[in-house]
Amino acid sequence: MPIIYRPQAFSSRTFLGLTTLVAVIGAWFGFTNPILHLPLLIFLFPMALAFTAYTSVSHAQAGKRGWIIGMAVSTSCLYWVIIPVHQYGHIPLMLALPCPFLLGSFLGLYASVYTLALFHLRSRLAWPLLGLFSGTLWASLEILQGWLLTGFPWLTLPSALSIWPEAIQTVRYVGSYGLAGVMAMVALWGVQGFWKKQTMGGIILVLGLCALPAVFPSPQPHKGKPVRTIIVQGNINQDHKWDPAFQHTTVNTYDRLSRLNARDNATDLIVWPETAMPFYFQEETAFRLQIASLVRDKNIVLITGAPGYTLTPKTSPPGYKLYNRAFLVTPEGRCTTWYDKRHLVPFGEYVPFGNLIPMIRKIVIGTTDFSPGQTSTPLRYKNLALGTLICYEAIFPDLAQEDVNNGATILVNISNDTWFGRSSAPAQHLNISVLRAAEQNRYLIRSTNTGISAFVDNYGHILNTSLLFKEQALLWDTVYPMTETTFYHRHYTVIHCGFPIIALLIGLPAWFRRNKRAIFTGTQTAGQSAAFFT
Repeated sequence: MPIIYRPQAFSSRTFLGLTTLVAVIGAWFGFTNPILHLPLLIFLFPMALAFTAYTSVSHAQAGKRGWIIGMAVSTSCLYWVIIPVHQYGHIPLMLALPCPFLLGSFLGLYASVYTLALFHLRSRLAWPLLGLFSGTLWASLEILQGWLLTGFPWLTLPSALSIWPEAIQTVRYVGSYGLAGVMAMVALWGVQGFWKKQTMGGIILVLGLCALPAVFPSPQPHKGKPVRTIIVQGNINQDHKWDPAFQHTTVNTYDRLSRLNARDNATDLIVWPETAMPFYFQEETAFRLQIASLVRDKNIVLITGAPGYTLTPKTSPPGYKLYNRAFLVTPEGRCTTWYDKRHLVPFGEYVPFGNLIPMIRKIVIGTTDFSPGQTSTPLRYKNLALGTLICYEAIFPDLAQEDVNNGATILVNISNDTWFGRSSAPAQHLNISVLRAAEQNRYLIRSTNTGISAFVDNYGHILNTSLLFKEQALLWDTVYPMTETTFYHRHYTVIHCGFPIIALLIGLPAWFRRNKRAIFTGTQTAGQSAAFFT
């Protein structure tokens, strides 16, 4: 008998609880965390959703159970949201505690749609087509998650595998969303494998195809002169960072670490983190002159984060716009080019609907609205073309795509992950950033205030990393500017549009087809088989 469960073994609620527990354990330990990282366990999450689709007895039950599992997974993996909301957003703890649940409840809707669709089509499609549908649907939902309500594609499945560069090379062809779809397809076939042994052959075939880019990577000899680079991690206490009395210490820390580690005329680039300089860098202040002296003395190019502004004299009353900005300082001490953050953090850098709903602004005390930047032009100096991503912009594939489209040969991600504390988030953020390097075939320089800073090569290998909450400088002599692009980059629009189109072409005709196919055995109907488990 292929069916190994007994209906009297568990109640419906216990059965759901066990499935949810398996999914949460798989996701929590599958994504990186401070305790134990077991990447392959990430497959338990999509497997739990597929198993739920197969064992539900109604559309309502499938949708509800999928939402519960998705909500529980998202809430547990994003527990760290409490830290920035309470500790740095100064929201009372009792109001901060529900935030991961509220965010998880929204993200759980994507899992609900996935489970509901699989439930409806489980007996209407042959297993190869159902697998392809599940993969393209999952990829489409991750794309939607990266766009809807400003987007938050943090828990993308391939980021769990980023510590194994060989396992993520498929992103060079289909992107991280595509690889997530492949993982969902494998998970579904793994669940089906209990009843349909031929699906195991499908899994082996798909995994084999995914392994080809790692076994036979396209030859990409490095051309041109490498950029000798230093990352400075100042480890500045966020509570003191904006205190005027502490500004001198902050600037001196970055000045000292840079001078100690930069070899005269032998270092090309130094990268400081997001808002490393807690003052208006565009103004001619003593701090600005100190930094100009540093770059002239060491003959280096410097990238540093700092707030910026533009005046708006034509408004009534006249005012200004604030920006989260990255400045490029030339070896001559001049600063003529900068990049303004395009994708701002809701409730962190601006308050959505704050002008329309004043109550929201009253709750989010102390939030000053930044304005989004309007350009993705790389920061350039001679042979350098640096595509800049500030903070969590690195989680959005489209922003890195725009940078490389505009000529970026190296990606730079500056961030201030102090907000996350000693949680899972700094490592999760790094692992997502690794996907951008492999997708775009670009070296990635990642500089953060408190860690994790890193150098990543164009295949996603993490070359060097810093420790959390440590004053540190990282050096790497061979950061190569790259001009070659990946298949994914060249066909980005077709690939991203292809996922929902394929899902619709497979799913829509089958959606309205009468249910004629038995699932688990040749004699049971879909409803009878599903009821057997509940």
